[in-house]
Amino acid sequence: MSAVLTGSAAAPGTCGELVQGTVKGQPLLISCPVNIYSEISIRLHKKYPRCSGFKKMDTALEILLKKKGFGELGWIITRNSRLKPGKGMASSTADIAAALAAAARALNFHIRAGEIARIALQVEPSDGIMFNGACLLDYKQGRICQPLGSPPEADIILLDPGGTVDTVSFNRRPNLKYLNELKEREVKQALDLVCRGIECRDIEMIGRGSTISALANQKLLPKEELPEVVRWCGQLGAAGVVIAHSGTVMGLIMPGEITAPEEAADYIRKKKPHWKIKLVKLTAGGVK
Repeated sequence: MSAVLTGSAAAPGTCGELVQGTVKGQPLLISCPVNIYSEISIRLHKKYPRCSGFKKMDTALEILLKKKGFGELGWIITRNSRLKPGKGMASSTADIAAALAAAARALNFHIRAGEIARIALQVEPSDGIMFNGACLLDYKQGRICQPLGSPPEADIILLDPGGTVDTVSFNRRPNLKYLNELKEREVKQALDLVCRGIECRDIEMIGRGSTISALANQKLLPKEELPEVVRWCGQLGAAGVVIAHSGTVMGLIMPGEITAPEEAADYIRKKKPHWKIKLVKLTAGGVK
C-alpha cells in the first residue's frame, strides 16, 4: 500500500446517563447523547507509527486493524473535540467510536455500531453513543445491548459545577458492587420509566425516571448541588434531572413545549455564576 488513506468521523458526547446502575448484579445504562461532538480524522500508512499519543484510540485501532487484516498499518490522528475528560460526558467513548469509524471509512469498509461497542468495551467501560437511537447497554462487558428507539426532542441545560472524576479508577472501586446493590430497587424503577418513556416518546416519563436514577446515585457518588438542581425542576418547568453517574456534569431536561429554555439557563447562571452552563439538544446518538 503506497498511498496514504484518510477518513474522518464524528461521535456525540453525553450529558451523563438517563439511568445507570445494576439490576440483579447486571451493569446497565442508558446514555443521554447530546449535540456536542468529538471529531476525529485519521491517516493510515504502513510507514506511520502504531502510536499517536492517544492511548485509548491507539488500543482500539490496533484491535480493529488487526481484526480486519490491516495490522501492518500505522496511523496519525487529528482530534477536534469539545468534550472535556473527567466530566462524565463520554469523551473517551466518543473518541474511540469516531476513530474506529474514521479508520473504516479510510479502508472503505462498513463498521456497525455493535462492533464499535465491542471494541470500545475491550478498552474500558463504555457509553452507548455509537448506536442510532437509545440503547440499554451492559457498559462493562456488552452482554446486553437492547435498542429502545429514538428519544423525543428536548433541550437540556447542561450544568458543570467544576471538578473531574477518573472513570477508570471509579469503576475499580472495591465497594462499587455493594454500593450498586444498595440502589438496585430505584434503578429498576428508573429503567422501567425511561424505557417506557422512550417507547411512548414521553419526555415527562423519561425525566421522572432519570431523576430517580440521579437521586439513587447519591449513595455512590454524592453531588452536593443535586438537591438544589432537583428543586429547579419545578420552578423552571423541567421534566427531570440527568447526571453523569461517574462524572461531574448534571442537566435539566426541558420539554419541547418549553419555548424559552435560554431564560431558564439564564436563571441558573445568575444563581451559579461560577458554573459553566450550556444549552444543548438531546439527540438519538450515532456516529456520523
